[in-house]
Amino acid sequence: MELIFDLPEVKIYFDKENELAKIHWTPQVSTFPVEEGIELTRKVFKEIAKVKPKRLLQITKDIVYPFTEEYQQFVAKELTPRIIELGTEKVAYVLSRDILTTIGLKMLNEKALREVGGKLKRAFFNEEDEAIKWLISS
Repeated sequence: MELIFDLPEVKIYFDKENELAKIHWTPQVSTFPVEEGIELTRKVFKEIAKVKPKRLLQITKDIVYPFTEEYQQFVAKELTPRIIELGTEKVAYVLSRDILTTIGLKMLNEKALREVGGKLKRAFFNEEDEAIKWLISS
């Protein structure tokens, strides 16, 4: 995978052959207030929009983040529809070791999928290898 975006809080890699973008959120993002988290997520979206991945892998295992109602609404109403417009078909998450972060992430996903009518396949995993296998399977 080629590194295409690099900040202390997030790194984005792209595997051209499998049309797979990997977003690795680092522990530094855990300290971000919600507004800054939303702005960072917008920057990340701009970067993945350049490569238009069919598959998206989000690594959240190292973060502790409060997915607030405001952040959930942003993802459901703004971000997820735009990801679908890119042609992304599948999203996999490697879950946080923090249970509250994992619960928040799953709630966020439920809202987002309701908003877009389930047009995006998604799954949750504990290991990156499992997530990649699922993403590149038919």
